Amino acid sequence: MKPPLDPRKFERAFSVLDQYERAWWRVHECLGLRMDEGNRLLRTDPDFESGMIHVPGTKTEDAECYLPMSPALQTELKSYLASRTDDSPYLFPGRSAQTKGKKIYSHRRLFEKILRVTAYNAYMAEHPGTKPMAAWKALKAEKYPGGVKLTTKELRDYFATQVSAQV
Repeated sequence: MKPPLDPRKFERAFSVLDQYERAWWRVHECLGLRMDEGNRLLRTDPDFESGMIHVPGTKTEDAECYLPMSPALQTELKSYLASRTDDSPYLFPGRSAQTKGKKIYSHRRLFEKILRVTAYNAYMAEHPGTKPMAAWKALKAEKYPGGVKLTTKELRDYFATQVSAQV
């Protein structure tokens, strides 16, 4: 049985993200998109005048839709887009040497970062005065206990939980 979602986990995870990652996170958190739906978004899909975002269909063209963007999502996306200097058509293009500017298929590294950094922050809070390198070595040896482990699917589940709580 899956344990209930803990909003504090999501807050801890969000707190360690950079601007690109925060925008990607908000899109999935606020819209409940599947991973591939988020990966296929184009830079031109958000329409800030109407407050809507175009979401291309994942299986057929008939599956495309327009969803309303919350004020928090609009603010995050505007800030993110204003900071971009590349010319990639994708809303969230790859950033590594192999995927730079291209559509990416996995956000594994994002979730690994969340696990590592949240584990480090928790460790340092419990062991103040520990040297950073010693903390990283201890955490790596123990596979980052106390870190937040999440997936894109859990962001979708979090969205559904938030929506159902509003009804």
